[in-house]
Amino acid sequence: MRDRPEISDELRAYIRAELPQQIDRGMAFFKGIKIEETRECLLASLRRISDPETATEFRMLTNDIEVFWLGISPDVCLHPLRFKYAWLCSISLALWRLEWRSNHTRKDLGPNTREVIEQHTMMMIHLAEQVPACTIDAEYLSKISVLTVPADRALELKAALRWEIKMYRDEFVSRPLRERLRAIIEEKVTDDAAVTWQVKEMEAIVEELIRLKKEAALLGRKEWYVYELFTVIRAMAKTGDEAQYLRAAKTVVAELRRTGHLPCGGGMNAVAKQRLALALQAACRISGVRELGLCPEGEEQSAFLVEAVGEWARGRSRLIHG
Repeated sequence: MRDRPEISDELRAYIRAELPQQIDRGMAFFKGIKIEETRECLLASLRRISDPETATEFRMLTNDIEVFWLGISPDVCLHPLRFKYAWLCSISLALWRLEWRSNHTRKDLGPNTREVIEQHTMMMIHLAEQVPACTIDAEYLSKISVLTVPADRALELKAALRWEIKMYRDEFVSRPLRERLRAIIEEKVTDDAAVTWQVKEMEAIVEELIRLKKEAALLGRKEWYVYELFTVIRAMAKTGDEAQYLRAAKTVVAELRRTGHLPCGGGMNAVAKQRLALALQAACRISGVRELGLCPEGEEQSAFLVEAVGEWARGRSRLIHG
């Protein structure tokens, strides 16, 4: 490994003056919280910075602090700052696990930072590595059963749902869940009963998300276009049941494939969207689809067409760009 290049005396002097202030700014996020190496302190600190904007601000600040620290280490001026630095890095790692569902551990830290943490906040980094970073699946609620305190459980559910809904591929389906979650989070909670209500509401969203994932796994893996269209038909059909919606989605996709209008390749511009809408409108006149009332006579651009074309366009973009 190559030696780290020497920095100028001027830059070293600047970092010496700036780093304590940066660390104080980091600690200021947790004003009023007793700073110690306990699970209670860790969770209280994470609640303090769990808002997405605050989490990003804190993460960017700790990144800057780490760069400064490594830039002048092992300068003697760092000795009085070691505990605070190690404590902030431990919180940052826990935040990565909570908000970005990353399985980060101390092994993912630089050797210098890891050494400082293990020397000064060994218990805190151990607790940080225990913060759940699991995805929402059929076993998710069982995995977080250790979080028995409502406030702690609410913290985990908020972070997991925000991440999962953000990453969910079907915008049309995930949009109502995102709106429900936003309403729950924005509701002011002033006592334990309100927090318990919040937890139950978020657990209901978890159950719904698990159901949607199972449904997507059954339909979406082999028939991506069918599943996306099925979700829009189910929400917007005037009549019928799920079996009819699925048959209708398969019929429309087969017709678009036959006529060469099924979207493929790169993204969709305005002209491509218009062509798809016209082809989709024609396909909705087929027997078995027409009866669902998706494209009423006389409507050039029904709400169904807007949502279906938009969902396919978003889906193509996600498949291309990840």
